[in-house]
Amino acid sequence: SSLVLTGHKVSKPETSLVGSMIDLVIFTIAFAYVAISTCVTNLFSDQKRIKHIQKTFSDIRNEFELAVKEKNDAKMKEIERRQSESMPLLMEQTLLMFKPLIILLPMLIVLLQEIRFAFPGFSIIIPVSIPVAFQNFEQFPNWRDTFGPLGWFWISVLLSSLLLSAIRWVYGKFFLKQESGEKLIAPQPPT
Repeated sequence: SSLVLTGHKVSKPETSLVGSMIDLVIFTIAFAYVAISTCVTNLFSDQKRIKHIQKTFSDIRNEFELAVKEKNDAKMKEIERRQSESMPLLMEQTLLMFKPLIILLPMLIVLLQEIRFAFPGFSIIIPVSIPVAFQNFEQFPNWRDTFGPLGWFWISVLLSSLLLSAIRWVYGKFFLKQESGEKLIAPQPPT
């Protein structure tokens, strides 16, 4: 069903229960994708090794900045030598970070196609306008509050990522051991 206003065909907002559930279905798909991608990333990339490599380069950079401040040429040359010897670590880090993409990219491509074809007439109006970099580069930022199934999927991915990050932070903060070695236990309801 559609409305015709001054020769332009405009879709009526979906008001049925099925139409109002589509946004929840797409959000659920996005949440599942974020959860799966987090699991795949943790499973196929060695996060401890990646953090170790990042720390190595951070330490080298900090030492180099200190040597520059001290104007110590000998120390700067030694740090440059260490940095060039550490370059294979950078390649290793890149490979470790791209391993999960072998699974995630094909899954994402199929998922986006399925969402596009499963919900062809879907659109959602969110309560705020957000800048969108795509579709109209001449008027960037292109502020929008109405999105189709793919736009809503990407907004849902962003919201799901934030939600999962918050859950992981709370879990790490209150349920896992702290660096000091003490274990925090979640408050128990009174019995």
